Amino acid sequence: ISNGEKVVASTVRSTDGKIIRDASSPKSDSMRTADLVYKDGDKLNPVGKVTVFVSNSEIKNILQSELIDTVVEILLLNVIIVLVLSRVLNSVVLEPLEKIGNALHDIAVGDADLTKRLPRASSDEFNEVVDGFNTFVERLEAIIGKVSSGIATITHASAEIASGNQDLSNRTE
Repeated sequence: ISNGEKVVASTVRSTDGKIIRDASSPKSDSMRTADLVYKDGDKLNPVGKVTVFVSNSEIKNILQSELIDTVVEILLLNVIIVLVLSRVLNSVVLEPLEKIGNALHDIAVGDADLTKRLPRASSDEFNEVVDGFNTFVERLEAIIGKVSSGIATITHASAEIASGNQDLSNRTE
């Protein structure tokens, strides 16, 4: 509060929020001044002026501190989210895919046992792949069974023809 150029009373709020009395003008980036008047009936009587000083540097420091805290929180949350998503991806996609890959490798490298089937997985997408492969192996097993049966029949027929030819050859001598 001033009377002309003379500061009559001044208070300042410190950085910790306490109000301090001070007779000097505080450091500020901007200020607002308003006239102090009292109303006596319909007449306005000037008393003095009040000036409010605002320090943007304190506001900037607080906002910068809050911004740093927010950025750190966001980074920590992002790290947590990435870790959780990688764990979920591993358990939902990679582990079942590895099991299917190992089972296919065992079938391919083993003694070509077509009675082996891939185990069903926990997700519908992998089960579609497993079911498709198992159906393919069942059909392949059936085809190979028919071919084996045909080979056995042809072998038996060839043996009979050979025997008949031998018998015929013995009779013609």
